[in-house]
This record gives sequence, structure tokens and C-alpha cells, in this order.
Amino acid sequence: MDKVDKYLNEEKTSMDILDKIEIETLIRETKEFLDDDELNEKAIEAAGWGKSSVEKFGETIGHSPNKHGFFDACVSRMKGKSGWDKEKANGFCARLIDTAKGTTKWRNEENYLGEAKSHKAIENRVKKLNAYIDRANKDDVLAIEPDSTWEEPYEFKPIQIKGNFIYFEWTEPYKKNKKNKERFNLNNEDHEDDIKYQLNWVLKALKKGYKEDGKTFGK
Repeated sequence: MDKVDKYLNEEKTSMDILDKIEIETLIRETKEFLDDDELNEKAIEAAGWGKSSVEKFGETIGHSPNKHGFFDACVSRMKGKSGWDKEKANGFCARLIDTAKGTTKWRNEENYLGEAKSHKAIENRVKKLNAYIDRANKDDVLAIEPDSTWEEPYEFKPIQIKGNFIYFEWTEPYKKNKKNKERFNLNNEDHEDDIKYQLNWVLKALKKGYKEDGKTFGK
């Protein structure tokens, strides 16, 4: 090996180490943002991830972010880290792919990346429920607690799906507009029943509100 080859190999090794340090720093900072409720949704951008750094991360797990296998390999790597669980790893890895591709459209392609799922059925249901919520607000109808004899009135905000998460938010007008929030991971099987319950609960509450108000639901 001549001096030039030796120099180039040493330079490559040095850059590899720097790349790894860069990735570990990004991961550490991302976790801090993910743990912050206000910054959670912008964790990837806030930490400074870009296409280049996501590709470097892909090299550390042996999979390109633009090909099959990245998502599963990423989740497998991250869920074993201290302070990370499968839910956090799922969201993190999906957002890395968003960054690499510059779009979230890939999420609607069933079985595109292993555990990544299509949420079309839930999205369609949310769209319909949001139409009911909008109608109730225009009709000045408050939803009513459907699962208790204590008929607490609620005012729902539109249900939102952001990335792998679905968000429910509502206020309680008779309690100084107390705010309530729920968030579930669409890719977490443990949350499937919770999501179904919450969607059904919103629908039942709206129907009961219309019934108590003497108006026809859905019209």
C-alpha cells in the first residue's frame, strides 16, 4: 500500500467516525424533542435531520431509506436504545423516511415498508366524523357524555392524523372550557382498540347531543 492509498484509507476511516458521531448526536437530540409535547411533531426538523444524514443513518443499519427493509431495521435498532420503546421508534423511523423521500405519500402504500401500514379506513372514518363535528358546531349542538349517567357536555375539535399519530381534542364548556387531549399511535397494535373506542365514543357523544337538543343527527 503506497502513502496515497494509506492516506485515503485513514481519511475514510476518520470520516466514518465523524459520521457516526453526527448520527448519534442527532438521535440524542431527537429523543429530547420527542419527549417534549410541544416540539414532538417537529422533532426531526428541530434536531437537524436532512436527506444526507438519513442516508448516513441508513448505512449504519445496512438499509437505504428509499428501499424496503429500512423501516424494520430502523425500528429494531432504535427500540433497544435506552429511553426508546417501539412506539417512539415507529414514529421516529417513519419520519426519517418522510425526510428522505420529501413526502408522506409512501405511508398510504400497503406493505411498502414492513410494519408501515395504510390507515385509509381510519382516515375515511375521521373525515366523516369531522364533518359531523363541523355540523354540530354550526348547529350549536354540544356533544354529551354517552358512557355515563353524568351527562357532561363536550365540544369537539376536528380529529387530526399527523404521521403515525391520531389526535383527539375536546373542551368541557361547563368546566371553564377545560381542555382534553388524547394521542394514539396508528402503527401500535396495542392502541388499535383504544382508537376504535375513541372514534365510537365521539360518534355516540355527538348523536346523544343531537337527541338531547331535539334535533336530527346527520342532517
